[in-house]
Amino acid sequence: MKMNFIGEKSLSSFIYKLLKICLIVLVVCIPLVIVGIAVDYSKGVKDFYDITSSGLMLSFMPQVNNEFIANYNIRSLLYNIPAIITFIYILYSLMKLFKDFSKNKIFEIENFKRTRTIGVLIVLLGIFENIANYISALTINNLTINGITFHTDLISIIIDSRYVGGLIIIIIGEIFKRAIELKKDQDLTI
Repeated sequence: MKMNFIGEKSLSSFIYKLLKICLIVLVVCIPLVIVGIAVDYSKGVKDFYDITSSGLMLSFMPQVNNEFIANYNIRSLLYNIPAIITFIYILYSLMKLFKDFSKNKIFEIENFKRTRTIGVLIVLLGIFENIANYISALTINNLTINGITFHTDLISIIIDSRYVGGLIIIIIGEIFKRAIELKKDQDLTI
């Protein structure tokens, strides 16, 4: 049995449906998380789950000021809003790209634009998240709790593989563009 990668009932079609489900779940869950945080914060429940960009879990220490944790989490969420919006748009663009692949529309100018946009957005996503991580790290750098001082390595935060991945996708987009031009030339000669 041969696996189809392009077209109806193919891997592309499956990935399109999977991305569509992920996008729907993400768009539904994000407002619920934001509302949950707002309700918890307004009621004074300040020790909710950590959702920070740097993945730091300060709430495991009972001595930590719960108001500090709540404010830290809310600030981290606000810093990450551009990254969240960018990630949603990347998923949306990928969904449209795989939808075209499942319809056997491969060498279309829209797919080139989407591929290049996805690459640029991945680089931006890395930049947004690094800015949020840097600000979060500054927030807890040299924080002292019960005689324990937290130090963060602010330099290592900037190194991110998304930059390389985004640039590779941009190059693949340019290859798409060249393939589209070659296809157009071939169609004109026939």
